[in-house]
Amino acid sequence: MKFVGFDLEVCTWPESGNWDKETPLGISCVGLMGSDWDEPEVLYASSCSGSPEPRAMREDELHHVLALFKEYRHKGYIIVSWNGLQFDFLNMALSDPSHAYDYAMIAMDHIDMMFYILCHKGWPVGLEAVAHGIGLSGKTAGMSGDKAPDMWMGKEEPNDLGDMELIPSTLEGRNKVLEYVGQDAITTVDIAEIASRTKTLKWRSKSSGRWQFLEFMPLTTKVCLNIPVPDTSWMDNPLTRESFYDWTKSHIGNR
Repeated sequence: MKFVGFDLEVCTWPESGNWDKETPLGISCVGLMGSDWDEPEVLYASSCSGSPEPRAMREDELHHVLALFKEYRHKGYIIVSWNGLQFDFLNMALSDPSHAYDYAMIAMDHIDMMFYILCHKGWPVGLEAVAHGIGLSGKTAGMSGDKAPDMWMGKEEPNDLGDMELIPSTLEGRNKVLEYVGQDAITTVDIAEIASRTKTLKWRSKSSGRWQFLEFMPLTTKVCLNIPVPDTSWMDNPLTRESFYDWTKSHIGNR
């Protein structure tokens, strides 16, 4: 079984926090990493010279990413993500609406390991926690998804007069974002490889500090919907699996 790890970074975060209810956030870059590759493939909003530009990827640039998804699937790879169902593929569909059907179909037919945990446990677990749990280094040190939009696009901050001014992003900052998305793709595929071999996902609980274990099977998100719903009656506001995939219904129905 061969995997292609997938991750992306966006250009902005809405102040409301309701990123899934608002206009496209814009995609700055996409990272892909295959099981048998030497290094990740990183695609991004670029100038004619190939330098990363502080803008969102255009639809034609996203079409190239979609073509790669289809090519790798044709070659026998299985696309794998961490929260790709709810976040990454939804943002691809919002940013490239003419191909929303394709993104929705791939989203339901790929392996989202965070969604797998949610379906079994009733709550999600972060990529970093599982990476450390199985002995991987995890994310790029000093970076996070929250920092990436500002580093790519620049950040508005008040000047001495109290007016908002845009602090431009730098080439160094954008290159750090590219490194970050590539590393997340590497970590994602490494977790998939190790979990498939050991048949186990492992992480340390934030609340108790105890080790948590979950038997892992490489199930697509669509197949995960057949997993019995766990008891979350003890939780105040439990997440539902429907909230992760509801967006796909408007593009592919209830298939």
